[in-house]
Amino acid sequence: MLKRKWLWLVCFIVLLTACSNANENSTQESSDFSAEQGENAKNSQDSADHSATESIESSQEEQPSVGAVKQASKANLTNQEDKMIIYNGDLTVKTKDYEEFYQELEQLIQDKNGYMVHTSTHQNEQEQMQATITLRVPKEQFYPFVHSVPSISDEISHSNINGEDVTEQYVDLESRLKAKEKIEERLLSFMDKAEKTEDLIAISKDLERVQEEIETIQGRMKYLQNQSDFSTLTLNIQETKVTVSGSNRDDLQTWVKTKQALQNSWNGILAFFSFTFVAVIGYSPVLAPILLLTVLAVFYLRKRKSSPKNDGE
Repeated sequence: MLKRKWLWLVCFIVLLTACSNANENSTQESSDFSAEQGENAKNSQDSADHSATESIESSQEEQPSVGAVKQASKANLTNQEDKMIIYNGDLTVKTKDYEEFYQELEQLIQDKNGYMVHTSTHQNEQEQMQATITLRVPKEQFYPFVHSVPSISDEISHSNINGEDVTEQYVDLESRLKAKEKIEERLLSFMDKAEKTEDLIAISKDLERVQEEIETIQGRMKYLQNQSDFSTLTLNIQETKVTVSGSNRDDLQTWVKTKQALQNSWNGILAFFSFTFVAVIGYSPVLAPILLLTVLAVFYLRKRKSSPKNDGE
């Protein structure tokens, strides 16, 4: 009987111990699961923050600033072999025959795909032609054209060639244009969303100002592009043909002057008879009665003078 009591007591203690261990294990597992959930939530939040940060950074990278655009454009143009350079030249040319030189110059301009902009000619007292011709040729043909001018002339007495690099200026205009175009797009979107009349008027004024600035920038860019694509050259041409001095020229032109004097006298005679004929015919209604009265008067006087003589006889 006593052994049975001890046996039940031992079983009860073992059962109580087992239940206590089970509760502790359940509590430990529950705390471990809660800790694991908290850590997972933290990791998820960190991952979301990191993703958001990357999204913002990528968005910022997708929308570069004006300075970045400017630097990229400048690097792009700088790496190009042909920069935007405006070439201008001034040559003073001497030739013995201006007409021949002019014909050869026209052919040379045509061969180099150029064109004339301005031509001014003048003949001095020695009957020598002087001219100023402004022409434009493609940039790649500028130096070949300049080097070809001596072959059609007798002398190049003056030469001045200069170039202006406008690459950086063009890049600045290009970056400004992109910035203005973004502002224009933004103003257009604001105008679509505006509901009040005051807002529409204010946005319209800003939009008009921005569009004018865009047109100004585009005009300047086109001008630089045109000046860079075609170079300008000015030719000052002097004819150097040999002419005789003034005294010798007078001696050599004696026969010419004689013919001119004879022709002038003959023209004077013809002019006199022509004037007389025109006067007689034109004034005949007046001259005819006067002439008739004069003839009658003369006839009457002669007849009267002859009458006393006849009576005396």
